[in-house]
Amino acid sequence: MLSRIAESLFWIGRYVERADGTARILDVHLERLNHLPLEEQRSVARELLAVMGARPQSEEFGLPELLHALAYDKTSATSIAGPWGPRVKMRGARARLCPRHCGRASTPPITG
Repeated sequence: MLSRIAESLFWIGRYVERADGTARILDVHLERLNHLPLEEQRSVARELLAVMGARPQSEEFGLPELLHALAYDKTSATSIAGPWGPRVKMRGARARLCPRHCGRASTPPITG
């Protein structure tokens, strides 16, 4: 059981590390893109998306579409919100570690 928990924790850390890397790259490039003319923004946005392993969905690809593709798209493996694996692995590890108290652990106490 401990080896499965350790494996789950390893993959959770890996997914979080990957999401953090994507967020940092996106942060730096969004700051840079904000200072470019519109046509250059679109060109650089397409290039960044290609480097991250995705393709633009439409010809009109700019900052909002880049942000959606790399941050919010739950169907894309390159997106920060994309990989559902960590959530599933986290639930499994949590359920194995504390089967009786998992319900209480997932809800933070309300403090006034």
